Amino acid sequence: MRTDSKVHVRYTSLHPASSDVILETDIYTYENVAGFYREAAMPSTGISSVAPQQKLKPSLGVVIAHPYPPLGGSKADSVVRFLANKFVEKLKTAVVVYAFNFQGVTTHTSWTSRKEQSDIVAVASSILESYSSVKSLLISGYSYGAIVCAKADLDSLRRSYSVNVTYWLLSPPLWPVSAALTLGIRPSSSEPQLAKLTEVYRKGSVDGKVLVSYGTKDVFTRSHRYEKWVHQQVEIVKQQHPEFPLPDSADSPIKFVEIPDGPHFLTPDHMQELWNNQTTAEFIESLVDISDGDDGDSDSGLSTRV
Repeated sequence: MRTDSKVHVRYTSLHPASSDVILETDIYTYENVAGFYREAAMPSTGISSVAPQQKLKPSLGVVIAHPYPPLGGSKADSVVRFLANKFVEKLKTAVVVYAFNFQGVTTHTSWTSRKEQSDIVAVASSILESYSSVKSLLISGYSYGAIVCAKADLDSLRRSYSVNVTYWLLSPPLWPVSAALTLGIRPSSSEPQLAKLTEVYRKGSVDGKVLVSYGTKDVFTRSHRYEKWVHQQVEIVKQQHPEFPLPDSADSPIKFVEIPDGPHFLTPDHMQELWNNQTTAEFIESLVDISDGDDGDSDSGLSTRV
């Protein structure tokens, strides 16, 4: 599973605590550090994973959640693989990416998405246990995966590891489609709540940033619904924090990017357009320090254009 000579993909299995399930996971890293691994057990979390033996010290860990399993969603989804490869190509040694299968890929999806939310927490925990250098987590989900990412409770990880948590939600289905996927009666219980994700926001901090990306021809959620939803969420935050900036301001932690003529299920061309978008690029570059990718190799560090 290699689309670029610099991207190394390693398969492993994660075993969440208090569960017999196995989360099939692909770990994407920069090829120059491939081979510096050893298998390691994580007794504090009950997770078996892959830990760096010496060289790889990423500052950013990325978790990517795939679309709805009953409709064929898995870590092999083209959007998931596109994102994983692009992150490594651009950020190189500054990033490690975990793309995993929800429990529902091999069994069945839970009605409430609670099991899938626990999968997100387990995978994020594995990154933090395996790579002590990680300072920030990007929790990214596509379609159904976006809903699960936004609903997963990562506050304990944020506190325990003093890690920043940011989100990238791609084509998140809004109510009523989200209700059908997660058994939610109303929008507040079934769709991503941006107000909750930005609760920890502090001006000048990465923590609490959210990027929402969607196609203007999404058959499940029309673009005007996305715009209304984002601004409604900001107004909820502003009730307690009047100084909270609007999405179109430069210092807003919430950004959204429309993909012109983009459908719900995005094609490689749409993804490339999204990746090249200035707002997307600025969001990604804000997650790491340019020095984090420099390991002394002339081919290391941030790629200025990928």
